Amino acid sequence: MAGTCKTCGKTLGRDNKSGFCRKHFNAAEHDPTWRERHARAVRRHYADPANLEAAKERARVNGKSPGATAARRAAALRTRLWEMGHRALEGDADARARAGRHRSRTVLAGIPEEQWDTYRLLVKRKHMPAAEAREACLRQNETHLARIRRELTEAQS
Repeated sequence: MAGTCKTCGKTLGRDNKSGFCRKHFNAAEHDPTWRERHARAVRRHYADPANLEAAKERARVNGKSPGATAARRAAALRTRLWEMGHRALEGDADARARAGRHRSRTVLAGIPEEQWDTYRLLVKRKHMPAAEAREACLRQNETHLARIRRELTEAQS
C-alpha cells in the first residue's frame, strides 16, 4: 500500500501498511479506522493457539530475565511505595471504589447480583470452593425464581 503519510504527505514505502511515516506513526493511535484494523489483526494472530502459546512463553522468559528483574527492583526502590502504604491510595477513594465495583462485576459475572453477598459468605467465611459456591448460589436463585413463577401462576388462576 504505497502512498503518502496521512499527517505530513511524505512518500511511503511499498510495504507500509499503516499509512504513516516513521515520525508520525504514533498518530495512528488517533485514527479509529487504523486502530480497528490493527486490533482485528492482533486478535486474528492470537486466535492461533500456537501464536498465543509462543507469546506466553516469551513473556515468561522475558519476565524472569535478569534485566527485567533488575528493572522491577529499581522501580520499586525509586518509588518507595512501602513507606507510603495505604496513604498513597487514599487520595482517590472514588477511583478505588469504582475499581472495586468493576472487579466485583467481572469476578461475579455469572452470579445474579442478589446472590453476591451469599457467594462471598460461602467463599470467605465458610471456605467453600468458588465453583461450589457459584453452583449453590445459582441453585438458590433458580429455586427463588421457581417460587415466584409458581406464585404468579397461582395469582393469575
